[in-house]
Amino acid sequence: MPIERSKEWWLARIDEEPDGPIGAGSIAAEPGEATSSAAAEEGSGTTFAEFVHLLRRREGLSIDEFAEAVNIDLTEAQAIEEDPYYCVEGRTVWYIARKFNFSQAKLNDLAGVTVANDLDPHVAQQRFAARSELRGRLSEEELDLLNAVVRAIQDRADRAQA
Repeated sequence: MPIERSKEWWLARIDEEPDGPIGAGSIAAEPGEATSSAAAEEGSGTTFAEFVHLLRRREGLSIDEFAEAVNIDLTEAQAIEEDPYYCVEGRTVWYIARKFNFSQAKLNDLAGVTVANDLDPHVAQQRFAARSELRGRLSEEELDLLNAVVRAIQDRADRAQA
């Protein structure tokens, strides 16, 4: 049974939505909320972009001077501060941590670039499944099916060349 809503109903819902970027995680958070695991642990409400902005201002640097000081492109420095969807690279976080003597691990957490060292748990499952595949001979039915698929593929290839 499909759910149908009137145009007025949808317009009323749109009007109730707050202005600003739509997203999950730090993008969806209200200003002042903790938006990363590191920020949540420290009780700080700053995102990485806010952190960079405040750091730059504390040091009395323009965006251009900040970019030059940490050895990144000006466009990247602007994107970090201004684009809520920008994903900062680990290299950039490393440059900032090195220049301003911050803990690389904590800054990685704040920036959201920390990568787990362990493999995806599904990889081990996939490897197990791949090793446990049947290796026996094909039955007559399976062989007929395989031959039919191969013929269909070959027919398509022949028609495409003609």
